[in-house]
Amino acid sequence: TALLVVNDGSDVVELLTPLQAKVPAGERWAGNLVANELALHLESPMWPSALSVDVAPGRYAVVVIAPNNSVSMHDANDLQVELSNAAHACEATRGQGESPWMDCLARAAFGGVPRDFAGSAWTALWEHYSYWHLCEAAAPAAPVRTLEARSGHQVEVLQDSPLVVAVRGFLNESDCQGLMGMLGKDELTRAHVGGSGSTGTSDARETLTKNMFINWGEDNLLSSTSARVFDIASELFGTEIPYEGQEPINFLHYLRGFEYRPHTDGGAEFLGKRVATSLVYCEAASLGGATVFPSPSVQLRFVPRPGDMLFFRYEPSPADAPH
Repeated sequence: TALLVVNDGSDVVELLTPLQAKVPAGERWAGNLVANELALHLESPMWPSALSVDVAPGRYAVVVIAPNNSVSMHDANDLQVELSNAAHACEATRGQGESPWMDCLARAAFGGVPRDFAGSAWTALWEHYSYWHLCEAAAPAAPVRTLEARSGHQVEVLQDSPLVVAVRGFLNESDCQGLMGMLGKDELTRAHVGGSGSTGTSDARETLTKNMFINWGEDNLLSSTSARVFDIASELFGTEIPYEGQEPINFLHYLRGFEYRPHTDGGAEFLGKRVATSLVYCEAASLGGATVFPSPSVQLRFVPRPGDMLFFRYEPSPADAPH
């Protein structure tokens, strides 16, 4: 874990364990923690006794001593959001070149951080400017044309190949609240990714999730909503998609800073594999929260509103539809 201590307090802060260092008022200090070091012990004349601060596991941890001498701990997700806010603030300097822009970024994040720390964290958390810009600053994709589905919904075609369409207002607030009420948010768990015969959590897929299994023998909100999704997907796909044999509905809940890094969903060229994805957004973030398609040929940013549906195919190849 890369550790940054930001001391905007009124006096020096001393790191006691597991690291030993002194951070004068107004200064910053960067170092590294090993994997099993999950608590940081601090001492300063600002406080009547030493403090123990829990360190969230992850690639980065930032301890901020505020001007009022209070202490807060920030994880990698907080740092990624802070860097994004700094990038927005420094957008005007981008035209001056990479170096002046990174200087601005380092000055803006957490009131100023070491430039080397800002640069390495930016690369680790955002990869490069173009990806950040697509996710956070690019204009939302405009439809190339608009159709009317048999259900009466307006369908915005955002891209023809691979096909990407948006159905605005597909679910109303009552339906969304009913579905989330059926879910039980206390049963959500961190999503796992597979590979080499095992699964585990990954920084590349940060979300809380739960599968919702459909009983097609019951007429309830889950089955009727799923039928509506598959019906409009069949219409968009141009062939009948049977209700039976589909995967369960995968409910996803993204906390602040959570993300799913660019990936592809299936292998459409193989029999029995996924051929398309439908996403329905019951909630939408006021900042961030876009679904992006960072294809080298066409870059697309979809900004959902509550109740919207996004549908995309994998043809001619799943590799053409990273998102």
